[in-house]
Amino acid sequence: MGHFKSEESKARAVAGLTHHTGPKTPEGRAKALKNLTPGNYIHGIYTESFREDWTPEEKVYYDDFMKHYQEEYELSKMDIDMLDRYLVAMIKTRRVDSVGMDYALNRKVSHINFDQEAIRMAQELGLSRRYRLSKGNSENKSEVDLSVLFDGMNEQ
Repeated sequence: MGHFKSEESKARAVAGLTHHTGPKTPEGRAKALKNLTPGNYIHGIYTESFREDWTPEEKVYYDDFMKHYQEEYELSKMDIDMLDRYLVAMIKTRRVDSVGMDYALNRKVSHINFDQEAIRMAQELGLSRRYRLSKGNSENKSEVDLSVLFDGMNEQ
């Protein structure tokens, strides 16, 4: 019987195991989703249907940035895919940020850190200011004249 005082208490406990919480019907789920505070909307950041539930502001954010970077840079298919992942990670980060520090501090360690994913994507795509100003960027001309190093070598 374990830690139960009687067979009756064990039966009650086992019967309670079938109790599920949360809405069961699509109407109930929609009502529960509607009751969420719009400013604290983080529900669904780990679901497959995440993109389908974007707010109008999130859709505009995604479309504006995607259009800007496609016009500004020559992007390969791989770059466009990475840009898409970057923008999705940023939208998820913005949702998490809208909730405040309590959520961020209490978030499970196993959950993806969207901030870090977005930063890594931006660096990989060369979207960061640091890269745009770096010597590694082929568009930044090097003003080094190597002939200056050899001036006067034949003079004695």
